[in-house]
Amino acid sequence: MAMEEIRSKHLRWINITGVNDLNAPEIKYLKKNFSFHPLNLTDCTIKGQRPKIDEHQDHLFLVFL
Repeated sequence: MAMEEIRSKHLRWINITGVNDLNAPEIKYLKKNFSFHPLNLTDCTIKGQRPKIDEHQDHLFLVFL
């Protein structure tokens, strides 16, 4: 498991790889610090998840391999 965060003036990118459990520290970090929908967090843990973009009012949520 790995998490990398990149910030610029108008962008914050959090890249998470190798997570397959909702109790992983990376998922707990996302739960604690952001208001992601629970299904988005579940999508982070599914092996073979199809690429997708969910557009929310204040952020984009991307899943891709």
